[in-house]
Amino acid sequence: MYVPPQLKKIHWQHAFIGVVFGGIIAYGIVMFMYGTMYEDLMEENLRLKAQITDLNAKNKSLKQDQEDKEEENKQHLEVQTISVKFSNSQQLRLDRLTTYQLEELVKAEIDHLIGHNLETVGENANLVVSTIENKTYHVDDVDYFFEVDRIILSQKLSLLLKIKMHQ
Repeated sequence: MYVPPQLKKIHWQHAFIGVVFGGIIAYGIVMFMYGTMYEDLMEENLRLKAQITDLNAKNKSLKQDQEDKEEENKQHLEVQTISVKFSNSQQLRLDRLTTYQLEELVKAEIDHLIGHNLETVGENANLVVSTIENKTYHVDDVDYFFEVDRIILSQKLSLLLKIKMHQ
């Protein structure tokens, strides 16, 4: 077999051996870097899977709690909002600002009912009516009294009031 004359020279042999060893060392470094990167990715993947499992369990627990609370709320309904309307505000020619102020005064008088059980509020409806009717509301140097025409008890407590003025 014929060996080229360049390979017989020692310098070429050293260069060739250097290239071979350099390739082996470079391959080893690349494999080490790839292995380290792959190991980090596997750790992150396992950590994220554990986090997903925890979040799914927490989500399931929260959904169950929400369903339980919804069932409990269906059994024990509560007053959530209060609505006040006036039946004769246009006959008395009250402006919107006065109407709004009167509405807010009445709401402020009975806002403690928000969050109470509907059964309790229903049992004490006469107390609510007398609270509204027996109070004098003062707006713009005019005293106002109210008479309750209608009271509707649901999650939204609706009141229809008749305004009486005293100057």
